[in-house]
Amino acid sequence: MSSKEKERRESGLTDSSTSETDLLDVNRNQASREPVRKMKQPIRKSKQSEDIELPFDWSVMRPLMTIFVPSLFVLFAAYVLRSEINASPRARPDVPTVGGWRVALPVDVELLERGIDGAKLKCNIDRVRVEDITAEEFESKYRFKKPVIIQFPNGAAGWTEPEKWSRDWLTQSYGEWKMLTGKSNDIVKQGGRGEVHSSLTDFVDYVMAEDTNDEPAYIFDREFYNHTQLPQTLHPPTYFTVNDTLDENIFFLGSAKSGVSFHKHTDAWNGVVYGRKRWFIYPTNTTPPAGIWPPLGALEWYTRVYPTLGESQRPLECIQEAGEILYIPESFYHSVINVGDTVAIGIQKRKSLQELERLFYEASDLERVQPNDTANATKQRWAEAAVVYEKLQELLPTSSEVKMRLGLAYHHGGDTNKGIEICTKAVEMDPWFAIAMVNLANMHTAVGNTVQAEALYVRAISIAPLLWDCYYTYGDFLMFNSRYTEAINVFYHGYLLKPQQFLWQRVTWAAQHAGVTVQPPKSRSRVRRVAA
Repeated sequence: MSSKEKERRESGLTDSSTSETDLLDVNRNQASREPVRKMKQPIRKSKQSEDIELPFDWSVMRPLMTIFVPSLFVLFAAYVLRSEINASPRARPDVPTVGGWRVALPVDVELLERGIDGAKLKCNIDRVRVEDITAEEFESKYRFKKPVIIQFPNGAAGWTEPEKWSRDWLTQSYGEWKMLTGKSNDIVKQGGRGEVHSSLTDFVDYVMAEDTNDEPAYIFDREFYNHTQLPQTLHPPTYFTVNDTLDENIFFLGSAKSGVSFHKHTDAWNGVVYGRKRWFIYPTNTTPPAGIWPPLGALEWYTRVYPTLGESQRPLECIQEAGEILYIPESFYHSVINVGDTVAIGIQKRKSLQELERLFYEASDLERVQPNDTANATKQRWAEAAVVYEKLQELLPTSSEVKMRLGLAYHHGGDTNKGIEICTKAVEMDPWFAIAMVNLANMHTAVGNTVQAEALYVRAISIAPLLWDCYYTYGDFLMFNSRYTEAINVFYHGYLLKPQQFLWQRVTWAAQHAGVTVQPPKSRSRVRRVAA
């Protein structure tokens, strides 16, 4: 790996916990190897040429009902919890603004300022006035140790020029510029960046103006800021001084309820110019409930998982106000939800500065399959990764992330039984850890434990019914076991969640084995087939 690529990886451009092959053991080559088998009970083919619906066979659907019924209940519960989000259109002219950005509506304030007990959130992160802390005190008390919020007497004017971050200034100066946007968990899976391009004007005028109960998209862009005049506006305290050689930046913009799911990276600080941010932070030795490679979006995690947390599981949390800077130590997991329209800047180190995070990056590098690697070379790389994860387990014995990764390393390194033993502990530690369940199910499949594997797939989908990855891997399991009709439905459900070509190819692959032909429906409400 080139020094430039290593620098890019350590910078957080690809998060230390965001490799799909690392976190989700998906066999994308199975279709090319799987032999065509005949179904024991093939679907009856119609002589008519018109489109008809796939047969609705309750005996086939029975196993899936154990997934979908609990999933529908979970989704309904989440909807009820968020029902108060329904408000008048967000584009209302009477909504107060600051710098042209809308402040949070009362329903959003009520929803997003709650603590676990339902009462108003009590911040448990240190908040210090900038004039009350020296650089030496910051380094000794906070650097790499714990987060802190720095307040400024003049708000954002104490470290930038707020007028150049206003809605009018940004849209007039950079309105046609393209930026990357995404939803909270997709941003993490993309290695800490959005995945959909949008002009700033379109995003502000249309995306942010939508009145939706769902989580809105969020600008999470690593290129825009560098090419603007905004870097010249920064003058933070000396302990946050920006060095273009050592630091990189991220421009953030989103409406209420947008945000980013749990992730971690190098040492960083985050400054809010306008708006407010609700933070959830965990130290490195505590994997956030529901784990990494987030199975739930930030808002969904807040409405479903957060209320269930016991005293020992609760995060460090606070609402960062406009004009404040939050310091996030290296390797600390964090997630954020915006409270009202929020525009902010993030500065983080390009390289890890502590041994712990370097070990994560080293192991992740070893997990990445190289183009010219033989099967034995790949297995050896995973075996070397297991050695690194053993070191991390000694340093972080309570980390469910490390246990899951260590189990995967043993599995791909040739010792699947040991992988199962270790990954099982990760699932036992965190009953919300859906991705660990999927990986454990894949290991059970590899050694022929189909009953245990299917139970884990079903459990993972019941926890994360909106995570397409779960349907992808469960569909492959069904194909491997010649349950083609069920596989069509499972793959199709994944396609509805992520309507991309590779998932539709899975649907058609299953249909070919089942002896039917499928077509993408005009309406996503049902699957249709054409008689052969």
